[in-house]
Amino acid sequence: MKDKPSRANMQPVPKSIWFAKMIDSRKLIMVDDYSDDLLENYVFSTGFCGIKCVEKYFYYIWSFILTDEFDTIKNNYCTGTTMMAINNKDVKKIKFVLPDDKTLIKFNKIANPIFEKIYYNNLEIIKLTRIRDALLPKLMSGEIDVSNIKL
Repeated sequence: MKDKPSRANMQPVPKSIWFAKMIDSRKLIMVDDYSDDLLENYVFSTGFCGIKCVEKYFYYIWSFILTDEFDTIKNNYCTGTTMMAINNKDVKKIKFVLPDDKTLIKFNKIANPIFEKIYYNNLEIIKLTRIRDALLPKLMSGEIDVSNIKL
């Protein structure tokens, strides 16, 4: 935390959704109860807008924020001369339909395991990318010999 950039001052919390305020920026982050990596190791900059969700609406709102429609709406509220971005006041103007509780319960039963699987798959991709990046130079230089490996 002591080495963080000055703009990085927002701590993620469970059941929160974050998106970049800048126009045409598709940086989206979902923080769930199982998002230990995000909760323990990250702070977000003021260039992000965070929404703390009521649990029953969490996956539904996240699904809406993933859409092109949300991006278009957000971009239409962006203002500024040098760096166009949406401000906190205008974020509150974004409207969308919320389904009834029965529909939300059905939606959450389907969405929860899908988004959890996506989160853990992304962690695995990061881990495998790091392993590849560490091994590839050693393979290319001959430091590691794999010629005797049979597939």
